[in-house]
Amino acid sequence: MHTALVITLTAASGWEFWPFDAAYPMGFWPFVAKIAFVAVIFGGVILYLRALFGPGGRLRPEGLETIQEAKAREARERQALLDAEAAAKAAENPPGATELPASSGTPEQ
Repeated sequence: MHTALVITLTAASGWEFWPFDAAYPMGFWPFVAKIAFVAVIFGGVILYLRALFGPGGRLRPEGLETIQEAKAREARERQALLDAEAAAKAAENPPGATELPASSGTPEQ
C-alpha cells in the first residue's frame, strides 16, 4: 500500500494543471494572461500583508502610528516649540522694559 503511494507521488510532478508553459514562443494573449496571473498573485500577497500589518491588523506592533497620527504629533511638537520660543523671548524682554537703541558700531567722542 505504501509503495503504491510513493510511486504515485513520484510519477505526478504537480505541474500537470499549470496553465502557462515555460516555452518562450507564446502568443500575445497568453503572455498577457501570464502577466495578469502574476499580478493577481502579487495583489493577493499585498492585501494579505496589509490585513496582517496594516492599521488595526492583528500582527501590527502597538508602537506604530498611522500617517494621520504622525502628522498630528508633528503639529503638536511644532506648536510646543513655537510656544517655548515665544516664552523665551518674553522672558528676555519683560513687558515694562524699554529697548535701548542699537549702536552704529563707532564710538562717540
